[in-house]
Amino acid sequence: MAHFLYKPLLIASITASAILTGNQFSLSYVSVASILRPPTVAEVHLLSMFRGVFLGGFHLCPPLAFFSGLVCYLNAFLSYWHESGSVVLEQASSSVIPLLVAGSFMMGIVPFTLYMIVPVEEILLEKEAKLAKTQKLAAGHDTSIDGEAEAKGSAAETRRLLKRWAKLNYVRTIFPLVGLVVAWSILF
Repeated sequence: MAHFLYKPLLIASITASAILTGNQFSLSYVSVASILRPPTVAEVHLLSMFRGVFLGGFHLCPPLAFFSGLVCYLNAFLSYWHESGSVVLEQASSSVIPLLVAGSFMMGIVPFTLYMIVPVEEILLEKEAKLAKTQKLAAGHDTSIDGEAEAKGSAAETRRLLKRWAKLNYVRTIFPLVGLVVAWSILF
């Protein structure tokens, strides 16, 4: 017999993980794809739009990852305590290990982000800040031919980095999705 909060906690973690998965997927499939669709958008505008996408994802996704993972961990702890009568892990129940695995996948998005995605984001955000500053300083001045050639090369690099970020973000979406599937599998 499970503790009385078992299903509500499980449903809360599944729901938060589903929202997180959808948010992550939409960042690449909708937002970044829309930014990259027009081929002639100026680099400063590409980077400015990416900054908006980044900030939106930054405010939405980490709290959902931590919430869904921590709720799974809490549920695993309560399940074990309820079944064994103590907090000493001598023997895990059939739902404790899947809850721990689900929680780890749900929060696994954070280390993946820090290791794989943050370096790309830092380059893009630094470029955005530099271009915004340069654009303010150069307001009203003519650009040289060399500056235009450099800008075209830089814009191509920005598009390449945005595509790389989108691909890594698709991979990042897998973590909460796997956690959701594991949690869902023990719901019934």
